Amino acid sequence: MEIERYTYRLESSNKELKQFAHIASHDLKEPLRMVSSYVTLLDKKLKEKLDDEERIYMDFVLDGTKRMYSLINDILEISKISVESIYKDVNLHMVVEEVKRNIAPEVRSCVEIDIPKQLPVISADSTQMLQLFQNMISNALKYNRSDIPRVSINYTEHDGFYDFSIADNGIGILPEYRDKVFVIFQRLHSRNEFSGTGIGLAICKKIVDNMNGKIWVEGNEHYGSTFRILVPVKQPNER
Repeated sequence: MEIERYTYRLESSNKELKQFAHIASHDLKEPLRMVSSYVTLLDKKLKEKLDDEERIYMDFVLDGTKRMYSLINDILEISKISVESIYKDVNLHMVVEEVKRNIAPEVRSCVEIDIPKQLPVISADSTQMLQLFQNMISNALKYNRSDIPRVSINYTEHDGFYDFSIADNGIGILPEYRDKVFVIFQRLHSRNEFSGTGIGLAICKKIVDNMNGKIWVEGNEHYGSTFRILVPVKQPNER
């Protein structure tokens, strides 16, 4: 009985927290949208009248509103993962092909993304699978200083699990930081080096956790990173 009461309180607390994040994100968006709109109008009106120092100030304001908007969107996304998951058969080969099409043409022309001839069909939320692979591939390309950034996706099936690997030839992650990269708002580099909100990998972990899976990162022979994702071949029927 005590365990049931504790479980109920925990579920209620989680539900309230997700609802709070959802409402807070929506409520924050409206005033930020207003600030962003008026700052953009001011920027257009005063563009030729600003001196160099004032131009820097204006760029800081514009950049700040964009980053805040990205943060709010990411918080909203992470709060929706458990609440709005709709599980069905998802062809991951088609998901990755869509991610490749979403990459800007000028970037797509100078990177290499290798995938098997066929990736499996799994029980998952299609939107979340797109988020997951979009985040993994875009991170692999962004945190990369190679002449030709490469991403290689592979998988095996064993013991009732799909074991995916997403390997890159990027800047790599030191062993002491490999757990921290999945913590929300955790950044290993300054914004001057690499853009981002520090939520992308936290979203990936939340998606994988929600599928009763695991995600972690290893080094590889290219001195880059290999992200490993382990998810069950079959999800529980109650999904």
